[in-house]
Amino acid sequence: MLFLTNDSLRVSVLDPQKDSTRLGPRFCTGGYVYQLEERQHGPLLAGPEYPEADPSVLNGQGMPDVFQFTFYDSPEEVPEKKLIIGVGIIENTGRRKARESHFRSAVDSVAQWEIEQTEQKLVMRTKQEYRDWRFTLSRTLELTGRRLRSQTALHNLGPAPLPFRWFPHPFFPLTADRRCAILPQGSAMAENPGFHLDAAGFLVMNESFAWETGHYQLLSASAPGVPFASHHFHPLVPAIDFSCDFVPSKIALWANNRTFSCEPFHEALIPSGNHQEWSVTLHVKEDTR
Repeated sequence: MLFLTNDSLRVSVLDPQKDSTRLGPRFCTGGYVYQLEERQHGPLLAGPEYPEADPSVLNGQGMPDVFQFTFYDSPEEVPEKKLIIGVGIIENTGRRKARESHFRSAVDSVAQWEIEQTEQKLVMRTKQEYRDWRFTLSRTLELTGRRLRSQTALHNLGPAPLPFRWFPHPFFPLTADRRCAILPQGSAMAENPGFHLDAAGFLVMNESFAWETGHYQLLSASAPGVPFASHHFHPLVPAIDFSCDFVPSKIALWANNRTFSCEPFHEALIPSGNHQEWSVTLHVKEDTR
């Protein structure tokens, strides 16, 4: 593990080389926040299997992130060797373990990262190429007071436009009353068996739902044209604020009987010679405001 520390918090980050057994084909292998700890209260993030010591690499824990688009040998996107941004060249094996919603894949060639670190800042950089795609990816984690900022930069160096769809996957522990978060004003969702917005506008998990199987739900409406921000209730600290500096293309909610996650999606097509940068921030609050 790699660590960022200050007087309030400690951030555990997976080392792409030394922690390879905790990595797989789904989550970006650089800048993977595995845990955020508060010195007084301990671990603050969870996961679909938390607190299991060795969760499936497809479920993970903490605050991993995902690049969803893959670059295939075939335009039909058949299950063969392909490139996943931030992961490497992988091949779908078509097998799944119990409780996993994603097909398992073998990683043939992993992304190689250069790492620079100080006590409160960590920068990871990799270069990947596949057919007409060539790009550099950098991940920067910076701890400032009670805020952790995770920044991503993607530079297209190849001749082909570079499509990406990315989302962070922060896993928050559940509260006793199953209140999850305060979402931005104007948020709405279709009627569903898993979640509802109560009279105060709080997002709540329905007690009657069989949460062992998990539930995925898209918001049907969110604040138009503004970056996403949410205020998360927490069993150990007053709250954790989560925010991003981009306008999401969609916002997903997911929970099971161990964790809750909100996922703002960022997607774009980067022309040759251009780049995109974006970030998300966790703020561990000392009061409920």
